[in-house]
Amino acid sequence: MLREVSDNMAFNRDDMTCTPHMADSSEYANPRDDDPAEDQDSCLESLLSLSESIAEVVASPQADQLPKRVLEMKVSALFYVHKRARSYREMHIRDDIVDVIMEKKRKMILDATTVQELKRICAEPKPYYTGNQFKASKYCIPEEELIAWSCTSLRAPLNAAGFNRYMQLFKEVFGFLPWEDQ
Repeated sequence: MLREVSDNMAFNRDDMTCTPHMADSSEYANPRDDDPAEDQDSCLESLLSLSESIAEVVASPQADQLPKRVLEMKVSALFYVHKRARSYREMHIRDDIVDVIMEKKRKMILDATTVQELKRICAEPKPYYTGNQFKASKYCIPEEELIAWSCTSLRAPLNAAGFNRYMQLFKEVFGFLPWEDQ
């Protein structure tokens, strides 16, 4: 039987949310000089992408067939994912990883047909512990779960199952393990 990971496991729900308070914390931020022009370009690019996604929802052929509540939730979900991506960028997560998360979430949101499905897509990664390993739902994006494990490992050492899941995701995302030659 699958169990949702609880606070006493290697995964703390607060760490999975990647809320803005984490972005402000010096223990999570990489010391680097931020270029305001680069920040502005990134922000404009992100807003343009969000606008295109919203337009795609409104102009999609299925827009007439879906209930108004689902369409509203799709737009809300796009805003929510945009906000979370901004939080990841403030934490200095690699732009290519954030872009992959955004694109996968965008596609899932555009393909969703129910409010419940959209809520699951917007939820933070919640892997389940099967008794000997962690598993993720079909709505969990490996790159986003990798960020959650990374945030968790900064707070406390991971147990064996957590570490194994972290390394499994690392290899899936990057194609190699940290100690291997690329």
